[in-house]
Amino acid sequence: MGISLSRTGVVVVRFWDARTIRQIRRDVITTSLRISIYVNTKDRIKNVQHMIDMEKLATAKVWIEKLANGINPLNDELVKEDDIINNVHISRCLFYVTELLDEIKAETAVERKGRKAFFLSSKDAANIHISTPNGIANFVKLVNGYISSDMKPLSAAQVIKWLRKEGVLQEVSKEDGHKTNLPTEKGNSLGINIEVQRNADGLDYQRVVYSVDAQRFLLNNIESIVISH
Repeated sequence: MGISLSRTGVVVVRFWDARTIRQIRRDVITTSLRISIYVNTKDRIKNVQHMIDMEKLATAKVWIEKLANGINPLNDELVKEDDIINNVHISRCLFYVTELLDEIKAETAVERKGRKAFFLSSKDAANIHISTPNGIANFVKLVNGYISSDMKPLSAAQVIKWLRKEGVLQEVSKEDGHKTNLPTEKGNSLGINIEVQRNADGLDYQRVVYSVDAQRFLLNNIESIVISH
């Protein structure tokens, strides 16, 4: 088992067949220290507020709590008595990590509650440099890099909702029953297209890509996007 903290504040738990007590203790302690820095360094926390996925944070806390209590989070069964996670030092560190995750969650809730509404003037939007095609998530991330940390970030859901309203995107059902948003003819004319790409497992999937012109179109209408939400 290995535990680490990603740059976006997500705790990652990985399992390996062979790990020594020293290696696992090192991973847990290192992660605990890194989370402590997140809690105590207020400015850094504010800078990553919009990147923290609260759902994943909650899931990570549940999994780590189960590990701390000697439960395999994959099947909810008690692990063997001699399993490494039942080591008292590992258990204490895991409980400590869950306490820190609670602090991060509380800190994030306070910060988000006190934030100002998202706002980006047409003048400021014109100053955003766009040089390459992007997916909607990367476009939103780019825009949020130009706002202050005390402001609520723009979300991909806001943009997609507005695009559907304008007839640029349409919601369609895929073969697996899941729904997705694909460009209409109007969307194609604006530079929003579908590209077939391949994931790490070698499977093809469709990705909606926004050209530079399409992203500039969104920036030109950023005020309408925010008002319509």
